[in-house]
Amino acid sequence: MRVAWVVDGRLDQLSGGYLYDRLIVERLRRSGAEVTVVSLPTGRYAARLSRGLPPDLAERVASASPDILVEDELSHPALLRANRQLRHARPGVTRVGLVHHLRSSEPRGLPADAFYRWIER
Repeated sequence: MRVAWVVDGRLDQLSGGYLYDRLIVERLRRSGAEVTVVSLPTGRYAARLSRGLPPDLAERVASASPDILVEDELSHPALLRANRQLRHARPGVTRVGLVHHLRSSEPRGLPADAFYRWIER
């Protein structure tokens, strides 16, 4: 099985979500899966949302020839507009969204909450 694992920044960051991702990636590799970690540029939420994906991301995902594409929830601002492009780069691939925490679950006020719920959906 080949897995492409999309994550914001480097997988070796020290937060709980990255630790969880690392443990799953390590376990998959030990069980014989070929896991390619695809790192996205980090930055502020609005910048990642407007910037979208690096131009070569679809190619990097396609070159990994994954059977499964795992998208860490932290990457969703960059992936919002790009998932269509990724579907064309690797048609038929199973996509899995790994959600550790929804931004929309943090109370900010009605307009912001509604905006984040729309984006995360």
